[in-house]
Amino acid sequence: MRAGAVVLGVLLMVGGAVLAYVPFVPQPEQKVTSTNPLVFNVTALFSLTGTDPLSASWTATVSVTLWAASCDHVNPNGSNLSNICRGFAVIATQNGTSGSFSWAPKLGATVLIGFVPTNLSSTNGTATINVKTAEPAIGWIVFFLGLILLIVRLVVRKRGEPMPASPPPPSLHRTHLGRER
Repeated sequence: MRAGAVVLGVLLMVGGAVLAYVPFVPQPEQKVTSTNPLVFNVTALFSLTGTDPLSASWTATVSVTLWAASCDHVNPNGSNLSNICRGFAVIATQNGTSGSFSWAPKLGATVLIGFVPTNLSSTNGTATINVKTAEPAIGWIVFFLGLILLIVRLVVRKRGEPMPASPPPPSLHRTHLGRER
């Protein structure tokens, strides 16, 4: 039973790490145009690293230059890009009709994904963007449950396990005939 609990603890720790770091939860598919980029906030209950791993794949109806960027703080009343988007970071720029990329923005960051058509006369193109997220909050909870189970099973003695029997004191030893020695 102890080995089974240890294996379960290790599996929970590995599973938790995968949930925390591997983006696999699909978000609703988004269609964007050259004048209407995808904008979303990075949210998670908590993350020990302060980031949320994401991945995105995209396809476009025309050849485009796709760009993705993030801002640590957005101020819509700003007068220029540096006032509107503080902590600006380019995540990716890609050319063509499809692609994918991964990144780990800070929790609370705002992500913008848009495109410019390669041929400026084809402004009616669209792009479909699929974003996948990791689950850092659930992942860390599962990881620590596995760690606790592992520690408990390795350190704490199993309840109900009898103590090893000790021999009786020497004065109570008797011979096989029932006489004292």
